[in-house]
Amino acid sequence: MVVEKAKTLVAKTTTKTITHSIKFSQEFKKQATIAIMAAFGFLIALVWRDLIQQNSEQLLTFFGLEKGSLFNDFLIAIIITAIAIIGITIISAFKPSEAEKEIEKEVKETRK
Repeated sequence: MVVEKAKTLVAKTTTKTITHSIKFSQEFKKQATIAIMAAFGFLIALVWRDLIQQNSEQLLTFFGLEKGSLFNDFLIAIIITAIAIIGITIISAFKPSEAEKEIEKEVKETRK
């Protein structure tokens, strides 16, 4: 009787350990993937930042303004902010709306 209980306990413990190990492995892969994607996103953002900043400086030069003065740096910041807002607005259009999320949720529930 005691031996059977011990075997059952060992089997349950082993099953839980394996299950938690698999879940940990899956979560680790998920988080590592997210971190790598974030790093690539940061790299892309830096490249775009350089491009926008260079073009903003060229724009100031085109209008005969000097780089380095406080007003001109402020003007560059405004231009970059405007471009970023436009980019965020465009990208936000691709985000699924709440209604689309609800429809997707209902479809998944009906398939179960």
